[in-house]
Amino acid sequence: LFQMVEVGRSLHEIITSTPGVSSIFITDRDGVSIASSGIDTRSRAALIQSHQMTIGPASKPVHLGPQKYAFFYFDQRQVAVITVYPLVIFVVAAPDTNSGVLMSLGERMKPLLQELEKIIGDLP
Repeated sequence: LFQMVEVGRSLHEIITSTPGVSSIFITDRDGVSIASSGIDTRSRAALIQSHQMTIGPASKPVHLGPQKYAFFYFDQRQVAVITVYPLVIFVVAAPDTNSGVLMSLGERMKPLLQELEKIIGDLP
């Protein structure tokens, strides 16, 4: 439990130090929520489902390997989806937030993700 609190604090620190970011949540590849911080997004389940429905079928015909980043733009926000196998990071941000900054969060979060994997055990 203490370790999950530390993960939450680390996520909160990333949110507060990255302009425009309002929340971050992390799921496994099946969409099961593992950790989150920031403003709760009512549409979290819909975002996860939309990502799973579009990315899987879209990746197969292009033969470029697994998808790493996806961006969804809406009127009031953008959602960056970063895949760091076997975890998926959803970053909810203002629509004018720099996409390159959002992409860099995947690399910045690698130590945290490695710690998360130890906490939750081996993912199938």
